[in-house]
Amino acid sequence: MKIEEREHFESVTAEHTVTVLRDDDLYRHLRCQKPGTWIYGFDIVTWPGHLAFTGDVGDFVFSGINDMFEFFRGQSPNPDYWSEKLRGPGPAHQAVMDFDHDAFALAAGVRGLAVWDTPFNAQDAARLLVEDGLDPYDLPKMERYSTQFLLACHAIPWAIARYDEAKSRRVLCNERAHRDRARLDGPSRRGSVHPGEVLQEALDERGMSQSYLAWATGFTQKHINFVCKGRSSITAQLALALEDELEVSAEFWMAAQTNYDLDLERAARAAQARRKGPSDVG
Repeated sequence: MKIEEREHFESVTAEHTVTVLRDDDLYRHLRCQKPGTWIYGFDIVTWPGHLAFTGDVGDFVFSGINDMFEFFRGQSPNPDYWSEKLRGPGPAHQAVMDFDHDAFALAAGVRGLAVWDTPFNAQDAARLLVEDGLDPYDLPKMERYSTQFLLACHAIPWAIARYDEAKSRRVLCNERAHRDRARLDGPSRRGSVHPGEVLQEALDERGMSQSYLAWATGFTQKHINFVCKGRSSITAQLALALEDELEVSAEFWMAAQTNYDLDLERAARAAQARRKGPSDVG
């Protein structure tokens, strides 16, 4: 793939995030977009033997092995081979080709051909060159892969890599959640841990900002910031939103908040008892 094609893809997806909408064995649905806009956004959907790429940059359906993530995983873009796996009405390979006007202009210029009406496709361009005396066997290639298809070829392995990273983080997050639960619920815990501290650690592990979490959950950035700093509590509504976005159960967040509140209340009662001193007896 040309460097400029890769750079173009990286520039239009620099702020894209990947949301896993479904992950059920071979049935998957990934949504890739810049938060707040669908410009250059796309979905990737798989089912046994198929992968569909659909969105702002075009629609393509590939078919090959049973798990199409395995087909694309870790691969460099290969439009020649991948176009052979396209499925659809008519010649699917031709559906991803565009007329290469630069190649036609070069061939016409070499022959000194003055073209007043620029052709719109390779067939018309070939006809003009042949009518001017060019041997059909000497016709240059005047088709190239469309920008949309090349973007898809970059986007699919990129999205799968982000999906794999998310699954790896999810495993680590679940392990961390078990450790945090033991720390928060265990009888030997020392002091109180505000769940906002755990939330901030979860965001840091994912490389996720408070502003993104606010956008994803519908809460204000100020509220998320207050929770992370321990100035606001995690409510049932926020716990459910965190469950959806971070894939850590709402029960965990509510238990963390309850444990913190109980620790504070116990500490307050103990301090009050110390101030009162021992009760008189007799």
